[in-house]
Amino acid sequence: MVDEQPILWENLTYEEISELAKMTKIVILPIGSTEQHGPHLPLNVDAFITYEVALAVSKKRQVPVMPLIKYGLSGTHKKFPGTLSLKPQTMLSMILDICKYVRLAGFRKILILNGHVPNEWILKSAMDLLRERYDDLRIKVLSYYNCSEEVYRELVKDGGDHANFFETSLMLYLKPELVKIDRIRDEQPVLLPFDYRFDQKTKTGVWGRPSLASREEGERLFNMIVTAICKWVDLANQADLP
Repeated sequence: MVDEQPILWENLTYEEISELAKMTKIVILPIGSTEQHGPHLPLNVDAFITYEVALAVSKKRQVPVMPLIKYGLSGTHKKFPGTLSLKPQTMLSMILDICKYVRLAGFRKILILNGHVPNEWILKSAMDLLRERYDDLRIKVLSYYNCSEEVYRELVKDGGDHANFFETSLMLYLKPELVKIDRIRDEQPVLLPFDYRFDQKTKTGVWGRPSLASREEGERLFNMIVTAICKWVDLANQADLP
């Protein structure tokens, strides 16, 4: 299958959206966060990577990508300057409202593509409310970092899961000019009895070993992620609504 240009929801007219809904029932809603990622990575890591994954999937499968949501549940990083966060109830209301209008546009299968761990709790609550509310709507919450067992093993193989080998490698591949190589610091995770905030359990905001990262590893990981999500899209296309 030859890659085409990604389909961006916001660049289409309402007539084009109507025609698109006749050709595909799937849309991708990407959501990330704006929060600290250690001293070597920018605040937009979760949002940027998620959107790049969504665009790559759109190129390969010609499913529309909705405007990126750059804010998430990031209160766990609140003491690191620059972090921005929503309240859980704000995110829940926002997702319910957006999906309502996606359905009104004629789409019935929504992939909420997530890039930030704490978002999962609210996104899955939204999914549960939506499937109860609409009999003809199908929702999938899929986080790019655990979209397959293989990808998840890569996420945590250095012992961490934030600003670590995994995220740093992806940024070195996708946006190397934003990675401050000279500022990379490893912070080895330790076993903790509670789920502490990041600003309580780390000094640097890092959880893992970003010093192991490379552009080559980032390219390998990115292709692995995109392949896994394309497989989900293929499966979703084959699933008929009752």
